[in-house]
Amino acid sequence: MFRTQYDPHDRIHAEPGQREHIRYGGHYDEKGRVVLDEIGRIDTYAEIQSHAESVDIHVLMERYARGDVDALSKAQGFYGDVLDFPKTYAEALNHMNEMERQFMALPVEIREKFGHSFTEFLASSNEPDFLDKLGIKREPEPTPQPTPESAKEVTE
Repeated sequence: MFRTQYDPHDRIHAEPGQREHIRYGGHYDEKGRVVLDEIGRIDTYAEIQSHAESVDIHVLMERYARGDVDALSKAQGFYGDVLDFPKTYAEALNHMNEMERQFMALPVEIREKFGHSFTEFLASSNEPDFLDKLGIKREPEPTPQPTPESAKEVTE
């Protein structure tokens, strides 16, 4: 006799999950291996509830009624200069390879400041001393001095 879905069988109870989600982040150790560390915990229920207003139909319809036509759009708008942005994954990889070639063409003294590592170079590009490490000195922005003509405009 063949078994069917209606035959008696053992029930399997699955754990619904945990309320708290552990977040991990990676960094490179001294040998260049990725090491994962716990960087925080997220309360899943609170995370879901934080988006409640953005999907509430009453809030969306009120925004639309006030003239926000993007309130009902499937995708939100994005504005930016993306003419030179890679269009494919291969273009992005080729761009990164070209950037690495340019990094390797830098003088040894400059590469040494980044541990001779292209990934460390990229990671430090947002740090305030990045241009100093490259040997580029920024001129301090001059404070505009009031001219006699602008002083007359203010007093009049």
